[in-house]
Amino acid sequence: MKSFVAPFVFLTIAAISLTGAPAAVADDSEPTPTPANVVVNKPGILTLPNGDGVRDTTSFTVEADAPTTVALSLVDPADESVVSVLDPVILTEGALTATVPLTLDGVVRPGGFALRATPEGGETTSTKVMIGSGQPQSANIALSRSVIYTYKKATARSSVATVFARDETGERVPFTGSVAAKVGSKTVTSEVSSAAGADAKVTIAATSLPLGAGTVTFTATAQGLTSKGSAKLTVRNVAVTATKVSASQRTVYPAKDGYLDATKIAVSASSSTGKTIGATGTVKIVRGSKTVRTWKLSSTKSWSTTWDGKVGGKVVPGTYTVKVAVKGPEGGTKSASTTIAVKTGKLVSKTSKKTYKGAAVFKSWYDLGDSGSNRCYRNMISAGDFVCEGRDGTDGVAIIGKGALSVPGAVVSAQKYGGAKVRMAANVSSLKGTAAWGYWRAGTDVGKDASISKKGGSRLGWLGLPGTTRKLDVAHAVGEDSSLGLSSITVEYSYKVMGK
Repeated sequence: MKSFVAPFVFLTIAAISLTGAPAAVADDSEPTPTPANVVVNKPGILTLPNGDGVRDTTSFTVEADAPTTVALSLVDPADESVVSVLDPVILTEGALTATVPLTLDGVVRPGGFALRATPEGGETTSTKVMIGSGQPQSANIALSRSVIYTYKKATARSSVATVFARDETGERVPFTGSVAAKVGSKTVTSEVSSAAGADAKVTIAATSLPLGAGTVTFTATAQGLTSKGSAKLTVRNVAVTATKVSASQRTVYPAKDGYLDATKIAVSASSSTGKTIGATGTVKIVRGSKTVRTWKLSSTKSWSTTWDGKVGGKVVPGTYTVKVAVKGPEGGTKSASTTIAVKTGKLVSKTSKKTYKGAAVFKSWYDLGDSGSNRCYRNMISAGDFVCEGRDGTDGVAIIGKGALSVPGAVVSAQKYGGAKVRMAANVSSLKGTAAWGYWRAGTDVGKDASISKKGGSRLGWLGLPGTTRKLDVAHAVGEDSSLGLSSITVEYSYKVMGK
């Protein structure tokens, strides 16, 4: 018995090694599939109340990476209560994405809700859903024009108020309400409404309101809440608000001698629009009760003219009044005036000359050397002269002599007529080596100067004297190893005075 079993076992093992393992016994159970992953996109905003046709329904898409059935529900995260259960979505191999409608069914409050999706055998995902109250949290108003005009030919005679309301989600919501335009003590009110949150429009006419600055207020009511918004509005007329007149010269001498021969009359006017408007106006020159010149104006554009001060080509002395009157399409006339004095007289040229002793002009000197051997003396060669002897110095200059002269009062007074000028001549009594001299308007570097090359007269050119020049600086310089003697300075003025 033992010998029979052993060969059988051996043969069985050998057969397995030669032919492979015996066939497995069949198992009737199926393997467990891997759960699908699901993605839900964010739905659009819904808006209460349900049934008004404004964002009562939105949609979202569900997408899976494998066939599955997805359970959907809308949950209030405040208490985890289920607001509504949506029909399950069946996703197949050929259709792994589906679009699903979402309504306000079961929703009783606004705010954030959770849209939960659970694939069969898989994990739940949550997507936020915003539901608006439909109450107007903001009342928006925009005016097509912030300034309107009462003038019948103006282009901006009215303004259109465009209004709409938004709830806390920023979405437009239906409303009823009013638009009230108030200027001064008058208010004009128009009722407005929007069944679907679209714009409502109201036209505000300038003729329905008084002139002035005011406010347009939009009041919106929905779902028991009222909100207000406002915008500024100004009602103006088309009128001249101010007029100005000026004369470049308030006094003229119409002699054609180059001094105040004429005056420029300038007129400016401002309008309620801030721009140039059509107007009617006159500019008159009046003496006593008689008008001697007239010009017409047709707008508020700046205007000017030149008047020669003559009447009928003749000089008639006296005080003249320039009168301006301008009126716009609306409003009153705005006037302004100024006066111009016309005088006889003609400029006459005059000259004056005066000679000063050198010592009377040069009253101080400065030693630019180091040896202390430079000197200046008075009355050295002749009475009243000014003599300087230089030994050493700086940059070739040993001594600087300084002086000043006052411009005569008649010349100062004549400077207003223009053309006043001065020139000087130095009488050089002695000269050795190098020297120079000059004169300037006091406190400036505008003047005349030149080197001195010989004894005798040294006259420099004319120096203009503008208005109120009262002082002249005079100076001379003496070089190293040089000397200079100035016996006198002759000053000559040329100017104009008003003659008869």
